[in-house]
Amino acid sequence: MEWGEESEYAAAARLFRFGVFELAEANRELRKEGRPVRLHRKSGELLLLLLESAGTIVAREEIWQRLWPASTCVEFEHALNVTVIRLRQALGDSAGEPHFFETIARRGCRFVAPVEAVDLVLRQGARAVSGDYCRR
Repeated sequence: MEWGEESEYAAAARLFRFGVFELAEANRELRKEGRPVRLHRKSGELLLLLLESAGTIVAREEIWQRLWPASTCVEFEHALNVTVIRLRQALGDSAGEPHFFETIARRGCRFVAPVEAVDLVLRQGARAVSGDYCRR
């Protein structure tokens, strides 16, 4: 390849599969049975963080640092509660009987469902959906 030529492949990304859902890391697009699911930005960031650490507790401090940078001024408890509620609504999950993630009082959150993370390479100019990827 000559200097300045564009590569066929632009970037590596992951596709997380859990239950009937898929989350494309590259564009944070959540799909349920192949159909897009509306997801608030902060809820999508929380979902990605939980999927990256599936099975382990993600501490409240880590959630705070990842979702709300130091320069952000929000009331953390309220912001976290709203974010969790919106994520549960998008996934059709419940706090009483969690199928995907649970909150652990005063500690954090944990993704409890089985997760398959597929490493993919996104083609140049392609949208980040599972059909536009090549397996590595």
